[in-house]
Amino acid sequence: MENIIEIKNLYFSYVDTDNNGAVLDNINLDIKKGEFLCIVGHNGSGKSTLAKMLNGLLRPDKGTVCVNGIYTSDDKHLIDIRKTVGMVFQNPDNQIIASVVEEDVAFGPENLGCSPQESRRRVDQALSAVDMAEYKNTSPYKLSGGQKQRVAIAGVLAMRPQCIVFDESTAMLDPKGRKEVIATVNKLNKQGITVVLITHFMEEARFADRLCIMDNGKILKTDTPYNIFSDYELIENTGLTLPEPMKLIKALVDCGIKIDNKVFDEKDACAAIAEVLKGGAEK
Repeated sequence: MENIIEIKNLYFSYVDTDNNGAVLDNINLDIKKGEFLCIVGHNGSGKSTLAKMLNGLLRPDKGTVCVNGIYTSDDKHLIDIRKTVGMVFQNPDNQIIASVVEEDVAFGPENLGCSPQESRRRVDQALSAVDMAEYKNTSPYKLSGGQKQRVAIAGVLAMRPQCIVFDESTAMLDPKGRKEVIATVNKLNKQGITVVLITHFMEEARFADRLCIMDNGKILKTDTPYNIFSDYELIENTGLTLPEPMKLIKALVDCGIKIDNKVFDEKDACAAIAEVLKGGAEK
C-alpha cells in the first residue's frame, strides 16, 4: 500500500538544545493511504507534538516529514500539505468561529477560493458525513460537546483532505460525546480517508489498523492493537491502561485460566468467558 506520510530520523525540541532535550527523538514512521493509525502515550510522551508535524504546524530540527512527496520544510507548498492533511484539535470551542453551523463549515472552502455553488455542495456533503445536516442552521453554542466536535470535523472535511489527524479530539468530551466522535472517525475511515488518531483512551485505540506506542519522545512499538494490548509489560511500563474487557481477560489469565480468543470489546470478553465455562461444564 502506498504511503501518504513518511517520517525519517525526526528530531524536534521546543528549545535550542542538543538531542538530550528532544521532545521527538529519532522518529521513523510511515503512514499508509487509507489506514487507521492510532498513536497513544501518556501526557508528555510527544504524541501531540508529532501530530503537529504531520501537516507542517511544526517543522523538524533534524530529519524529514514528507506528505505525498512534499517535504514540510518546503514553505512554497505548505498550503498543498495542509489541503492534504487536516487537523481536528482537542477543544471544539477553539475551532468554531461562526455563529451558525453551516457558515462555520463553509469557512474553509471559501478561503480555498471555491465558488458559492461548490462551497454549498461541500458544506452539505460534510455535514451529512458527520450526521449533522439537521443542525446546519443552529448556533454551535447550542450543541453538545460531541456535536460541536463533529461540526469541527465537518469543517475539515469540507476542504477535502486525504488524511485527518485527530489530536486528542475526544479528551474534553463526556463518554457519549466520545462515542459519537469515534463513530464518525470510523465512518470516515471506511470511506477511504486516512485517519491518524492521537489519544490516551485505550478503548479508542482498538478500532485502529495499527497502534503506535510513544514514550519520552520515542516510538517504542508499532503493531496491531491486539498484539500491543497483549504486551502487558509494555502497557504497564508506559503508564497506560488496558481497555476494560482486556483487563478482565488478563485477570483470568493471571489466575491460570487459558483463553485463546482475541478480545477487543465486551462481546468478545463474554464469548471468551462463555467458552471457558463451557469447557469446564463438559469436564
